[in-house]
Amino acid sequence: MSVTEAAALRPLMIEALASYAHYLDTLITHTNRQHVESAIWSSMTPSELETLVDVMLLFGRRSAQVALVTREIGQSWQMVQLGMILLPRFYATAHMYLSNGGIGLW
Repeated sequence: MSVTEAAALRPLMIEALASYAHYLDTLITHTNRQHVESAIWSSMTPSELETLVDVMLLFGRRSAQVALVTREIGQSWQMVQLGMILLPRFYATAHMYLSNGGIGLW
C-alpha cells in the first residue's frame, strides 16, 4: 500500500470504523439476554479511532495481507453498514415472533 493510497483511505476508514462500532454495540444490545444497552465499542473517541486507523494503515504499508483487509474496510463499509442496519431488525423481528407464540394470521 502506498502513502498516497493510505492517505486516501484514512477518512473512509475512520468513518467506517465509527459506524462498525455503533452497529457492533447495537448487535451486542440485541443479543445479550437482558438486552442491556451496550456502549462498549461506540464509546471510542475520535482520537482513538484515528489512532486505530493510523496503526492499521501503517501495518497495511508493511504487509500485503493487512493492506487487503484495510482496503476492504475502507472501500466496502457502505455494504457492511447496510447489513448492520438490516441484521438487527431481522433479529428483532424473529425474536418478536418467537417470544409471542409465532405467526398468527387469524
